[in-house]
Parts: sequence; C-alpha cells; structure tokens
Amino acid sequence: MIIETVQRAYRNVVANWPLILISVAEQVAMVGLIVVGALLAVVPFIMTGALSELSELSGNPARMAIGFFLQNPLTIIGVIVALTIVLTAVTALHSFVRAGTVGIYIDSALTAPAGSSVRDALSLFSTETFISYGKRFWWPVFLIFNVIWGIFSIILLAPLAAAVLLFTRLSEDPQAVAWGCLLLVLFFLILLVVGIAATMWTDVAVALTVRRNLGVRDSLQTAFNLMMRRFMDLLMVIGVLIVISIGVWIVFATIFGVIGVVSMLPIMAILTLPIQIVLSLLQSIASVFLSCWFLAAVVAIVIDDEGARSIVRA
Repeated sequence: MIIETVQRAYRNVVANWPLILISVAEQVAMVGLIVVGALLAVVPFIMTGALSELSELSGNPARMAIGFFLQNPLTIIGVIVALTIVLTAVTALHSFVRAGTVGIYIDSALTAPAGSSVRDALSLFSTETFISYGKRFWWPVFLIFNVIWGIFSIILLAPLAAAVLLFTRLSEDPQAVAWGCLLLVLFFLILLVVGIAATMWTDVAVALTVRRNLGVRDSLQTAFNLMMRRFMDLLMVIGVLIVISIGVWIVFATIFGVIGVVSMLPIMAILTLPIQIVLSLLQSIASVFLSCWFLAAVVAIVIDDEGARSIVRA
C-alpha cells in the first residue's frame, strides 16, 4: 500500500517535471528576498546610530542583547518591520507555488490511469493551469501556513525562552549552563518532531483546500482529522523518503569529499570549481525533487482517503 503510494507519487512528479524547475527558481527567488531582508534590517541600525553601540557592548551575550533591545526600541521595531515584510513576501511566493504545484499533482493523480509507468503517465502541466491554481488558492494557502506554523512556533518558544532566561543568569549561577544546554537539546528535539507534524498538517491542509475548495478553518480541521486517521501512512511515507534522502546525501557527501581531496592539489582547486557548482545545483534539485515527491504522496493519500470514505458511505 505505502510502496504503491510512493511509486504513484514518483510517477506524478516525473511526469510533471517542470514543477521541479519552478520550485528551484522559487528557492533562488527566496534567497534573493532574504538577502534584501538582511540589507533592510541593517538600515534601522544605520539611521539610529545603533551600530556604534553594538561595538561597545561586552559581557554576558544574553544580557547584552536584552539591554540593547531595551535601549534601542525604535531600531528593533524597524528591524521587526523589515523582517516581517520580507517574511510575508517569501511566504506569499511559496504559497503561490505550492498551490499551483498541488493543483497540477491533483489533476494528474485523478486523470492518470492506475498502474501507468513513467513514460505513459499523463502530464497535465501547463503554465496557464499552474498560474490559475496559484492565483485561485494562494491566499488560503498563505493563511494555512501562517496558522499552522504560528501555532507550532508558540510551542517552540517555551523551551527556547527558558534556555535564554537561564543563560542570562550564567554569571550568578554556573549550574544554569548545564540546564540551559539541556533545554537547548530539548528545543531541537521538539523542533524535529514539530517540524514533521507541521509539514504533515500543512501539506494535507493545502491538498484538501485545492481539491475540495474548502475554507481555511474547514481545511485545517479536516486535514487534522485525516492526519490522525492516516497518520501511520503519512509517517511511513516520510520514513521511506528519509531513507532515500539519506542515501542521496551519502552519495553527494562522498563525491564532495573526493573533490575536496583532489582540490588540495596545486591548480586543481580552480579546475574543480565548475564541478562543485554543478554538483551543488544537482544537490538542490535532488532536495526539491524529494520535497515534491512527498507532496505528491500526500495528494495520493488524500485522494485515496476520499475514495475509501465514499465507498464506506455507499
């Protein structure tokens, strides 16, 4: 069952391969927006003269940061506004691409004949269809991203805030170092679990929104119920793709390791630079492919669940 779902998702992704290139272009655009955001975040420091104050700070890092924030509220507000604008733009772009991608995968999954191979799998990608889905559903998808990741961000704030609070007391209580480190370990463990759960919920909610044209509230609730009902299927798909991604990572790490040794020889560092650039691009494409693969698998599970529940109701 799970292997069949993964195979169907693979055929869907390969048949609609232009979506991979669009996702790669999206990542490049997002990096550009992040760079712009970093530059905008520096502007408030320059305008308020806070950069000179940063060079004069010394002592406990956590206390230093808190003290700087309290003394320069306008600077911090400016940074928050700049980062909010960029984060909104990045999320909006990702929502548009996600909505268009899911729409194409749904159309292909519903139309392609069962058991079709990669060669004869029906590719329904077209720029017009992609843009149409993006325009129609980017806003609800945008809200879904903000609601789900907002909820999980609040969950993550508790151990992180506790760790920061302990680190501010380092000069008073050396044992706070150990407790702070333990809380940071707990934070990263929670981050892993929360990341998997949030990704599941988000992708299922997006698939349901595009498939059934549900409102944000209904899609979140329906997605949560489906996620609980098909949790093991989703988890097993993630497990399969994690194993594959580890294998891909090992291959690229080995190649990069060999090139790193070769580049230590005279002149070889320059000669191997184009190869490293191409390999980095291929690694990014492989990462995007795996992400699209999971998204297509979620689409397959949503459609299967819809069919199974229709049979039960009949």
